Amino acid sequence: MKPQNFEEKVIWYCIVGTYALYFLGAQFIVIPVMAWILGLYACKKLWEQTNDTPVEKRLTIPFAIWIWAASMLVMEVALIMGHLDFDLGTVKIIKSTINSFARTWALFVLFPLIGSLLNIRHQILCRAICLLCLQTLIIVPFSYLIAHTNLAGFTYISPLQKIGGLSELFYTVKLFDHVRGSQIRLRLFAPWSPALGLVANVYFYLACLEPQKKWRWIGIAAAIIMIIGSVSRAAIVCLPATLVLTWLLVNFTKPRVQIATGTTSFFLGFLGTQLLDVVDHFKNYFHSFRSASSATRDVLNSMSLYRWQQAPIWGHGMVESAASAILRVPLGTHHTWVGLLFRHGVVGFSALAFPMLWSFLELVARSQKNILARVSLSILITLFVFSFVENLDPLTYLFWPGLVMMGMALKVKTPVSQT
Repeated sequence: MKPQNFEEKVIWYCIVGTYALYFLGAQFIVIPVMAWILGLYACKKLWEQTNDTPVEKRLTIPFAIWIWAASMLVMEVALIMGHLDFDLGTVKIIKSTINSFARTWALFVLFPLIGSLLNIRHQILCRAICLLCLQTLIIVPFSYLIAHTNLAGFTYISPLQKIGGLSELFYTVKLFDHVRGSQIRLRLFAPWSPALGLVANVYFYLACLEPQKKWRWIGIAAAIIMIIGSVSRAAIVCLPATLVLTWLLVNFTKPRVQIATGTTSFFLGFLGTQLLDVVDHFKNYFHSFRSASSATRDVLNSMSLYRWQQAPIWGHGMVESAASAILRVPLGTHHTWVGLLFRHGVVGFSALAFPMLWSFLELVARSQKNILARVSLSILITLFVFSFVENLDPLTYLFWPGLVMMGMALKVKTPVSQT
């Protein structure tokens, strides 16, 4: 399977060349630039349409993507207003617009737009992901070998860091982290381990859509290895939870499923107290697994929410500098929703919540008969789960193939088979 046109070639080589871009420290530069190029290319094709364009070839932007576009423009307004409220200056507004909007939030619009307007086959997207997963299966053993031979020097910051951005972590090449002295957490092509867990969950669902069995299992195996290797609690819990929830949402209209869930709920009602105890024990175990991290997140979220009260409408415009935060962790990070309230206030919070909710409802409706919508629904649920432990916006350059798939699902009007 090979790419057949300009847009497929760009998508193909950006995915297959992920590790090459990573070792150059160019991911956070190339992917947003690629998004803007293909986005403008899609708009050009849309503009060039005429009344003579055949109906079957006519391009139309899905309503859900219009909602994303309007919402992200509101996000930019919130960013600017936050800067103005705290007198951060014109130069800071320009830098934040480039680094904290054009390279992050804007991608939530551009990639679905690309998937919905351009002639990109979902098979080519999934095969490219599986090829990347094959590379991962080769690199993972070497990562553990390097970790166990204590070659800690296998870390460097790309010279491209001089271009600037959110953090030097996005230009740092480091395949793994050491935690508690001996525990190894894979990072591979992600800036930190939980981010790898997030993208691995997205890749899992894209790999499941691969038509050839050999490549499908390569993709699935690599995704699971990345999830486990990241040692991310959210990643490990998210995969089975999303699988179950997606299945229920897709099949909830079937009478046998309704009867089964109703019967199960009835009998579980007699075990309410015991179930609450089990949930409580699981929650305590979940937090105790990396208790220091959980404690830091709790304090960080509490401080961010407290400081949000100073600017409830537009927020502070940006994250708090690490110098005035706790444990060198800036306020407004590690939680998308709390971070949005701190950085962009209620306006920014609503600007993400509304399009996510709309997309969720539309994908649930489409997923009853469409496999692309089903996969996209799983991806959206994954993003929602991770929004409580990560800031999603700076990681769009990693999970962008999932956004392209969402665009494909939103444009399809007829059922698409597994193959």
